[in-house]
Amino acid sequence: MNFTDFNEPQPSMLKTLKNASLISSTSWAYTAGAFYQEPKVFGSLTLGGYDTNRFTPNNMTIPFGADESRDLLVGIQAITSDTTDIPLLSTGVYAFIDSLVPQIWLPLNACTAFEQAFNLTWDNSSQLYLLTNDQHESLLGLNANLTFKIGLSATEGPSVDIVLPYGAFDLTVSPPLVENTTRCLPLSLIMSPLNTDDSPRYFPIRRSQNDTQYTLGRTFLQQAYVIADYDRSSFSVSQALFPSTSVSQNLRAILSPSISASQEHHVSTKTIIASVTSGSAIFFAIVIFVLLFLRRRRHRRSTREQGQRKSSTEKDRDQYYQKPELDAIGPTRVELDATGTLNELDALSLSNNHIDPPLRVDAFRAEAVPTSYELAAEDVPRPELESPHIPGKQQAGT
Repeated sequence: MNFTDFNEPQPSMLKTLKNASLISSTSWAYTAGAFYQEPKVFGSLTLGGYDTNRFTPNNMTIPFGADESRDLLVGIQAITSDTTDIPLLSTGVYAFIDSLVPQIWLPLNACTAFEQAFNLTWDNSSQLYLLTNDQHESLLGLNANLTFKIGLSATEGPSVDIVLPYGAFDLTVSPPLVENTTRCLPLSLIMSPLNTDDSPRYFPIRRSQNDTQYTLGRTFLQQAYVIADYDRSSFSVSQALFPSTSVSQNLRAILSPSISASQEHHVSTKTIIASVTSGSAIFFAIVIFVLLFLRRRRHRRSTREQGQRKSSTEKDRDQYYQKPELDAIGPTRVELDATGTLNELDALSLSNNHIDPPLRVDAFRAEAVPTSYELAAEDVPRPELESPHIPGKQQAGT
């Protein structure tokens, strides 16, 4: 969850919790849980660490993808089933792990292999593999286990097997995946005498139009445990475990690379790790979202009010205090000081290229120009300044 944009960048939720010392690193661990299990198993979300009781560890670490919007990118090297020899994925592909998507999105040829292996029928109106009651009962009896071979590469190299029982695919469909639970269903489903449930069953794989749609959604995450470390730009995928409800959490902090060895024990024992089950995950996410939203709005309001106060202060100051032409620390003196006995420059003193001692100039210093004159203090017969004689031109008044 992130509010960042180019105009007003904001820290992510993980970064905010890390800066507040509520978690030890910008990391999380998640599995969607398994409600088809008996007893039902809730999902698990841990911020700043992971729960060792919720997965089978392995040694495979996957670097983040180059595309930041598809950072949890894994290679699907193969998909197989213990009930058929038909390979369900003939050529490896790269897929994005996304907990916001419920289904598994695969290439068209892989979907065709699933259709043949499990007698599935694609419904064009809903764009789903809807199941009749007979199909559903047949799949329950088959009870296939599907194995997804996940690796760094889509073709070869290190890999880990994630096994999904049919229970992970035994899901119901409801709006908005279909507009109406009867209007968008095939006639065979509506008229079936066993179809009394308003939420029909479907097989949660989808046809992808291109390779950017290949996705492993929550169907996959029911049996997978993902640990993402944003400080190290890497993540891992492991087989999820479903401990008894009597088994308590065993949380381990993921420490930031900036923490030294001497600080490790102190941080690992003092740092709070936020861990919630799926029953409270929605509430927890809403609380975090609201807090970050209010924080962002308060920051914007504070900035706007400061700007308004500054603008109002400057307006009031300009209204009551007229700024002089020249800034003055002492008494404002823009013209020559008139405290002496003379109020204007003496023409004789100008001709000597200096100002007589009785005059004091505080604002500026004047220099005389030989060819320009000021009027004398006493009356003179000529009303205008005398102009220099220019040969060949008649002077005024002659």
